[in-house]
Amino acid sequence: MQALDRQRERQELLGRISELKLRYNALAESAVLPDELLVEIFKIYALLEIGDRRFCYSWFKITHVCRHWRDVALQAPVLWSTISFAGNTKHPGRALEQLARSGTAPLHLHIFFPKPLCSASTNLTLSIPRARSVYFECEETVAGLSDAAPSDAPSLSSVKMEGDFAVQLLRHCRMPRLQDAHLKAQTFSWHHGVVQPSITKLSVRVESTFIEPVSTFIQVLQGMPLLEELKVRGRFPRRVDSAVVPSQSVSLPHLAELELLVGWEDWCFLDSNLDIPVTTRQHVDLSSFELEQPEDATPIFSKLVSKLRNLTVHSHIYIQSVTYEENLGDHQLELFTRSTSAKALARGRADAFFTISMQSCPFSDTVLLPLFHLLPLAHVTAVCISGIKCFFGDPQDTALRQALISAMRDAAQNISTLCLVGEYPTDLASFLVLETTVDPLQALQSGMQAEQWIMPKLQTLYLEDARFRPYGKRGKEQPSQFRTDLTEALFNRIAAGRSVRHLILSECVGIWEEDVQIFRNILKMGCEDWKLEWDGNELEWAEDDWVYEMDDRAMEE
Repeated sequence: MQALDRQRERQELLGRISELKLRYNALAESAVLPDELLVEIFKIYALLEIGDRRFCYSWFKITHVCRHWRDVALQAPVLWSTISFAGNTKHPGRALEQLARSGTAPLHLHIFFPKPLCSASTNLTLSIPRARSVYFECEETVAGLSDAAPSDAPSLSSVKMEGDFAVQLLRHCRMPRLQDAHLKAQTFSWHHGVVQPSITKLSVRVESTFIEPVSTFIQVLQGMPLLEELKVRGRFPRRVDSAVVPSQSVSLPHLAELELLVGWEDWCFLDSNLDIPVTTRQHVDLSSFELEQPEDATPIFSKLVSKLRNLTVHSHIYIQSVTYEENLGDHQLELFTRSTSAKALARGRADAFFTISMQSCPFSDTVLLPLFHLLPLAHVTAVCISGIKCFFGDPQDTALRQALISAMRDAAQNISTLCLVGEYPTDLASFLVLETTVDPLQALQSGMQAEQWIMPKLQTLYLEDARFRPYGKRGKEQPSQFRTDLTEALFNRIAAGRSVRHLILSECVGIWEEDVQIFRNILKMGCEDWKLEWDGNELEWAEDDWVYEMDDRAMEE
């Protein structure tokens, strides 16, 4: 009896303790918050926890803080409306429980390889009609899941379908509110449910070929007048005739970005039959044209240059900034029609007006560099060269270096900003800053000076990832030849009255305070309004002491 009494008393005490804990929690500051506000806080927390991860359940722990928070969370369907499911998961019931807790809230579904068929994948597919967004990835056919494919999804505004089975799943689905569609498959038919008048962003990528010819695609575009972003990648079957070509160009008045990675003939056909704003950003990838030798690019460049020159002549749109980037064999030339800061150019934070790229081609550089000579670059004021790993070694590299210098010389008369990013481009800094051209005969005939600077108006020099000393060394190593050459180049420009006013050093290797001090002294000799930045810090000199000033933009970066 005594044991039973003790046990009963313990239970009573535990009950009282539980009541006291509930009362204690009820007096907390968070307990007085309205349930609606708590739900909003939980939503923000869940978004921060999930981030870019497809499968994240760590935010569930908010339901284990206290009974009140758990009750609020479980009674808020919106918290459970983002559901991720993979066919190889060990806990398929978790998706079903989230689906049940979501009530009637609009869903955001992420379904990946739902094979083999199970109740979770079936119920999630059946729930697509109440979804706002769907990300479905599945290459192989899932037996029985097609029967759950919806015929109508009235709330769906965004879809991302990857894989033949996933793309076909919604082929006959009516999606009247669809605005954003990204599709990727081996092949694709333009008679698909994503072709809606409401759509504003469309991206279609096929690894093989489209089923219908490019003329059918043109007709389809007539039914999507609100398009703001269009990206198409793949091969169209060869056109037999032009009988179905529209009598007039297809107008896409809202188009802001266009990327057509198709065959050359198809690109020309689309370019001739699309009426788009002159401000539309465009991307052309020469790799999609299947060039076999550098000479094959001649007619392509002729058309691209003519297109850009027409914009300059008829629309008064001028190229003001240029970037040339090489990354693991991929080359890219970007043209900007707005004045762009050095940092924005160097870090890829500006939207290019026209992009010309070439991927994994052995003669990419020999094709793109000559394009500098052809483009209308008379108004260019800023140039960025990034990542190029040539210009040193065999005679071909020397020829490429000379081609770049020649191209820069032709386009550089108005350049005031030069950005060099990477070990090899920054090694060109002293050469580009200091180089002059000497042609006495031409000078005598024209009456101009014998020495002409490549960049006579250069004001801002941005260097990133430059090598001032060997990487990883912390001893008293001598500075590299690069630092010596750069110092001499900056000094000689001052002596010639062509001083650089703004020097930006970012993430440079082996740079010491004494190096920065030397540059500070040189800049100060050249002008009064000099400016020196070192890894986001603006440096000045006051009574022999360093003064660091971090500006707001640097802090944000």
